[in-house]
Amino acid sequence: MLKIKNARRNNQRQTNLIKYELPLFYRKQQVTATEAQVIALIPKGEDSKVTMTDLARLASLDTRTVQNIISSAKKKGVPILSSRKAGDSGYYIATTEEERRRGLANLRHQIKEISAGIEGVEGADLDRWQRLTGFNEQLEKIMKRK
Repeated sequence: MLKIKNARRNNQRQTNLIKYELPLFYRKQQVTATEAQVIALIPKGEDSKVTMTDLARLASLDTRTVQNIISSAKKKGVPILSSRKAGDSGYYIATTEEERRRGLANLRHQIKEISAGIEGVEGADLDRWQRLTGFNEQLEKIMKRK
């Protein structure tokens, strides 16, 4: 698992990713019957993926529950990865080191995007963001078109 640490260097915020071990609590846990049911529906290998919608339908569960199950299974050591490429998105179980490497690269990219969003919200001027971002001008253009 990765932990995000922010540091300031030369007045610029930098995000550092720090690796740490999962708590022993997760590493010693076995998957539950429901988790096993969902995991069994996830294809092995990145060439065969299943979308979240299809996975939820196949498992007769809602997507939020399936997302929570996948998150829990990953923490327990199940190598579930995903791709967000348009036209080729979905979940799969990594079977090779190369698949794991590519899948982890996708996760690290997501971490960077999430971190950038956090930094943007942290630095937002709560009173003037609409003017500072040009929101008001864009909204006026949209309203004139209607």
